[in-house]
Amino acid sequence: MVHNATPGIGLLGSTALLVSSITGPGLTTISLMFQQSGWVLPTIVFMLMAFLSGCSALFICEAMSNIRGNEKFQAKVEFTTIAQLYLGKNYHMALQVLLYLALQSVNIASIVISVQTLDDMFIALFKRTCGVGFSPAGWICVTEQTANNSPFPSGSYFFFTFGLLATAVLVVPLGFFNLVENVKVQIGSFILLIGILIEWVISFSIHGLDPSMVPAASNNSSQVVGTVLLNYAFITTIPSWINDVRRDVSIHTCIWLSLGISCFFYILIGITGAMSYSMNGSSNILDFLRTDGSIASKVAVYMFPLVALVTSVPVFTIVIRSNLLRGRVCNKYLAHFLASGAPWFIVILLQTSDWLNMFLNWTSLFLQSVSTSI
Repeated sequence: MVHNATPGIGLLGSTALLVSSITGPGLTTISLMFQQSGWVLPTIVFMLMAFLSGCSALFICEAMSNIRGNEKFQAKVEFTTIAQLYLGKNYHMALQVLLYLALQSVNIASIVISVQTLDDMFIALFKRTCGVGFSPAGWICVTEQTANNSPFPSGSYFFFTFGLLATAVLVVPLGFFNLVENVKVQIGSFILLIGILIEWVISFSIHGLDPSMVPAASNNSSQVVGTVLLNYAFITTIPSWINDVRRDVSIHTCIWLSLGISCFFYILIGITGAMSYSMNGSSNILDFLRTDGSIASKVAVYMFPLVALVTSVPVFTIVIRSNLLRGRVCNKYLAHFLASGAPWFIVILLQTSDWLNMFLNWTSLFLQSVSTSI
């Protein structure tokens, strides 16, 4: 399936865009999954889901090209449009809601991790970070990093912290552009992400790898399905990418190359991270690298949300907005608010809590699995 040359997103940009959609908040929790579930089942599930996701992505492309007037992807068809045409108009609104919740759940998780990591970075650089709380109320500052995901006291709730404000400044403007205008940012973040992941593996190796910490199998496999499904939530972004891909780019190559890169690093980070640190149920790998890693590791930890998470949020935001507008669900002003503004209300509740792993597991199990299987 190859196109003829026209302006749009090229091979490198497409690979960067798809890897950005595939990788994300799940990278921080996969080591815990490997440690709890053993290495055999997660490895098999990651590879199986990579193959099935690739087939599903190509099926979506085929379905798009079979729509009259869109044989060469000229009609700008979105995911919900395809589902409506094949499943009927009666399901249109339900599909819009499902897609919206599935994509926003990934955005929310990415934003929360970014907020928490940037708050830690402010403490490392400026010796403190502050925020306006509503439980307890008032202006609150903290000066020490903790073993929790957020440096703020567990059980406290804030309107905003410095980390949230910084994340908003970085994320919100990019969400108002289209995918083609975002592609240079995605290419830069892709190159940096590969460097960060390689540094993590080196850091794990220097810290010491203990194979006994990762059994071949375990009775605790509760996180495997949810975590893996979260990491392959990119299927719903395929139509938006196809609409802007350059005509001379091989769609097959982009999809399989992106999945291969992502799957390789998921398994590598999962196994080496699990062999390196002993984790509990609310841990993510950033906590250990931040508190026990080298200077290079700490720099990589603080760069990770900027490179892998902040840049992926606009991609899902653009996809959400495009589906709302082309599905004629609302006007452009409400579409902008629902895509760019609404998730921040949930972020406010989660930004200083340790509920992220639970949020990722449940939303991926009930939202990502259903939207991907459609």
